[in-house]
Amino acid sequence: PERVEKALPYFREAAENRHVGALTMLGDLYAFGLLKPSVSTPEDESLRYYLEADRVASERVDRGTATGERTDSSVDALMSLSDRAMRAAGDAEDLGDAELSLVNAWQSLSESARLGSVDALVGMAECLFHGRGTPCNRPASLRMLQRASAVEGGRIAAFLWLGDFLRSQWGGHPDPEGADAAYLGGLTCRFVESECGPYTFGLRRARRKEADALVQTEILYRLATLRAVHFAEDPHRRECFPYLAEAVTRGHAAALDDLARIYDYEINHPRDAKAEETAKKPFLRWPLGPKADLRRKLRKGTEDPTRSDRAARMHHSWLVDYYTALWPEPLPFSREMRSLAIPRDVPEYIYKPVTPFMRVDALCYLGECFFEGHGLGADPKAAYACFSAAVNIRLPLERNQPMPVAMTNAIYSLGWCMLYGVGTTPDPYGAVRMLSRVAKSHGGAAYTLGICHEEGKGVMIPDVKEALKHYRKAEALGHPKAAERVQELEKRFKNRQEE
Repeated sequence: PERVEKALPYFREAAENRHVGALTMLGDLYAFGLLKPSVSTPEDESLRYYLEADRVASERVDRGTATGERTDSSVDALMSLSDRAMRAAGDAEDLGDAELSLVNAWQSLSESARLGSVDALVGMAECLFHGRGTPCNRPASLRMLQRASAVEGGRIAAFLWLGDFLRSQWGGHPDPEGADAAYLGGLTCRFVESECGPYTFGLRRARRKEADALVQTEILYRLATLRAVHFAEDPHRRECFPYLAEAVTRGHAAALDDLARIYDYEINHPRDAKAEETAKKPFLRWPLGPKADLRRKLRKGTEDPTRSDRAARMHHSWLVDYYTALWPEPLPFSREMRSLAIPRDVPEYIYKPVTPFMRVDALCYLGECFFEGHGLGADPKAAYACFSAAVNIRLPLERNQPMPVAMTNAIYSLGWCMLYGVGTTPDPYGAVRMLSRVAKSHGGAAYTLGICHEEGKGVMIPDVKEALKHYRKAEALGHPKAAERVQELEKRFKNRQEE
């Protein structure tokens, strides 16, 4: 509100001088509720400014001056008019008023598309698909999306909805290859902050970058589901787990819930004897944490070239079984992925309610996958993000209920990364506080605290006695290297006493 109040006099003065961008911005301020009109409603006031902006731009073109301004500035005004009409249609109680608003929205989109707006092409495709303001014509909607995706620097949303069209029945015959190419095009699409001039930004365009980031996250999730179902026989060229993992790290709720269900089922229902033996390894359970090897590699500055490919197929069968049973097909222009018929006899775990405990398990597991490079490229920043997200989940623990093992491991892993600056800026003092939370029950945390006190990391002064106390605790908890440190320090104390 303070920034709006400071900027308002300048916008009004520019609008009095018939600046199209200022007129559009004032319309946006009323439309988004940031300005309260004294007489009319916010919708009426926003409409007045939008129409004035479009009229001024049209007059200038008719006079043969500022030819480019019609294209640049009117797009903002027309798109804002369309957004306003869509909101009015949703709020209208009378069906006739709603339909009239939709027709007005369609006309604004059509004019904006004629002036070269890619946003308008995507909006027209959505109207054609749902029959809003124009007769329903889904083949025309598909052609509109293809036009939008062919424009250099086009909207990322065009690739998302085009991929949804091609992978499902809505586009006629499903085309998984085409859908895969469309989704990949969205991931590599060059972000364009505005298709208009530098002084015509409205509030709608100010949110473009955030909106495109959300669309790319959705594309990552779509790619994972598409490849798990349609390209299961080609795991090297069509990996699905990395895309699901990145969607989780970007905060995609459905991707995290899917991973939580899959991981919960896999650790409780091993596929065979070999899988059961694998589930007992520290990679999945991390009783101590596999940090020592990476720490040594970081110090030596060496990398294992096979690290990223070591378990590339490990997660593929999980996703194939899960998504094949679920059969998630998208509805274009919607974030809904389960809108079509679900096969019968779906396994119970497919729709199992996801608990905070399951999410912590999944994030902890994914963090270790990023940390160790299992099925993914080793990415310390992503690992740190997963551990941090797991630690920040609130668990409904009862009084005197012990902390779950996954949460203990997440706190230890987060503290370890903070201590050595893996994936984040080093914070030894914060690391000591984090490790102290779980040192009583986690051998790795106790051992690492011993190192901190022995070497003076994250503490005021080195304290060998305090280090020995933590090493003994780590030894009691089964840490494999703690006994060696205890013997060494006890021997050091004995030699001092003899001297």
